[in-house]
Amino acid sequence: MNTGSDVLLAIKMLEVGIIPYDRSFSGSQLRAALNTMDALNQRLARRKFRKRWKKIVRSFKKSPHIYDDMKRATGVGLNESQLTNQQRAHRIYLVRAELAMHVHQDLKNARRKN
Repeated sequence: MNTGSDVLLAIKMLEVGIIPYDRSFSGSQLRAALNTMDALNQRLARRKFRKRWKKIVRSFKKSPHIYDDMKRATGVGLNESQLTNQQRAHRIYLVRAELAMHVHQDLKNARRKN
């Protein structure tokens, strides 16, 4: 994505209530960003992120083999201490890719109107 799309993606993340992040963000950077928020907003941002990635995983229910792979890859049902870094990264990737797809669609629709 180019810089303009990255900005639109960050705005989209803010609109849906999650902390804007880039592929280069590490877990510690995301935690530091969360720590700048008060406890209530931290909880809300985490919850919105969790709801978003769970919705993405559920969207694969029609394909049982893909759905099972997605559940395993993202660690559905595991608590925080049981998650691997790879499962966390997969969750982050899924949410970012889904929002990027929405930004791309929004840009395409805006171009059609002009």
